[in-house]
Amino acid sequence: MPPPVAFAPWNDAIHGTQSVMDKAKFLRDHDIPSSVIWTEDWRGGEFSGDAYQLKEEWEVDPTLYPDLSGTISSLNDQGFAFHGYFNQFVYLSSKAYTETSPNGWLIKTRAGDDYLFTGAKFTETSLLDLTHPDANQWAADKMRGLMDLGADG
Repeated sequence: MPPPVAFAPWNDAIHGTQSVMDKAKFLRDHDIPSSVIWTEDWRGGEFSGDAYQLKEEWEVDPTLYPDLSGTISSLNDQGFAFHGYFNQFVYLSSKAYTETSPNGWLIKTRAGDDYLFTGAKFTETSLLDLTHPDANQWAADKMRGLMDLGADG
């Protein structure tokens, strides 16, 4: 049987600490059932014109979430689990690219080069090759880093 947290709605909240806490308060003030607050932009996000784009880093953005551990603790006190969002995109403009590409941890072309394509932000990206044991460990370590801050999932 899945844990009870699986049976109530999960809510996405973005745009930094204050916005996330405002969403949590709204949910509780209006008795809206919710078991999880999850966020995509704990790793960074910014507006480009009218569009909000994730920075696609693999670490906490200290500008948007200067005390993510405290935010998570406050959400837990309100009865929310906190989940972070990961995907295996690695954008050329990211710090993650400099950590992964030189090690050969991205998917490859038949010629052995990083396979690059236009990502959701219309810039060049690749994907972490999760079949590579060291790439898999790198991703797991990044996820563990979020869990060490108190994230529940």
